[in-house]
Amino acid sequence: MKKLFILFLNLILVFNFISCNKSIYKDGIYIGTGDTYLNGSDDATITIDEGKIVDLTLRHLDKNKTEVNYKEWSGEEVNGITNPNLRKYRGDFIKKVLEQQNSEINIIDEIPEISTNWRLAVNRALEKAKK
Repeated sequence: MKKLFILFLNLILVFNFISCNKSIYKDGIYIGTGDTYLNGSDDATITIDEGKIVDLTLRHLDKNKTEVNYKEWSGEEVNGITNPNLRKYRGDFIKKVLEQQNSEINIIDEIPEISTNWRLAVNRALEKAKK
């Protein structure tokens, strides 16, 4: 009788644990795209595991839909052109999304158009991931 009672309690605990997982996301890989603008576009690929965002890839694409060379987007002058440091900003953006588990990231002043579009792409990917 005691063993049955313990088993019953364990089943209740397991059921409560399962029902407490209130994630709004389905597991999988989801892609969202930002809007196209004069200089290109952006996209986001999100991996959801156990209801949480576990990986995020952001891409900045040129007019030809080719991912930019981030070595040329270093914040330093390359071939007479100084592009913002997208590699750093992209890494910071990804880190914040993973920490916060949402896309409510402040727009980056140095790259407002790109960071706004990254946020839009992440939002669109997360919309696809909703249960």
